[in-house]
Amino acid sequence: MRSFTRLFSCLLASAVLPLVSAQSEIDPDTLATLKSRFAAADKNGDGKLTREECEAGMPRIYRGFDQIDSGKQGYITLDQIITFVANR
Repeated sequence: MRSFTRLFSCLLASAVLPLVSAQSEIDPDTLATLKSRFAAADKNGDGKLTREECEAGMPRIYRGFDQIDSGKQGYITLDQIITFVANR
């Protein structure tokens, strides 16, 4: 059981730490603006922006949609946007 707990902790940290790091690299005002604009653009409230939602609500982010959607899922999340912006 300890091995599972340790493995789960490592997996969780590997998923969360890059986002925490990315958020700390963006100034607080920009981060707040991204979150606000994302929420307004996410018309169905599913936590994902389709290409259409992004184009209408976050046109500057839309220009990088294909880079942000590296897995070609057809949508992007706030976490992906934050990482993208932090790495630019």
